[in-house]
Amino acid sequence: MLNSIFGQLTFSMFITVPMAEGRAREKRVRLAAVYCQRSECDKHLAAFKASNERIASMVFAEFSFRELLDV
Repeated sequence: MLNSIFGQLTFSMFITVPMAEGRAREKRVRLAAVYCQRSECDKHLAAFKASNERIASMVFAEFSFRELLDV
């Protein structure tokens, strides 16, 4: 069952980093990570956005699952 997968929900956003000579670059910044079931992601995303209303429109979330295999 797809929703029974356990993984990591990561909250990130992009910021602008000033550099020399008036240039700038975009950088992805990880804000937080929550280990949870896939079925709980919507609940955690809603709670994170409610707690961080000022930046909620700039935050994105990514769920990842990794499996280590014996070789």
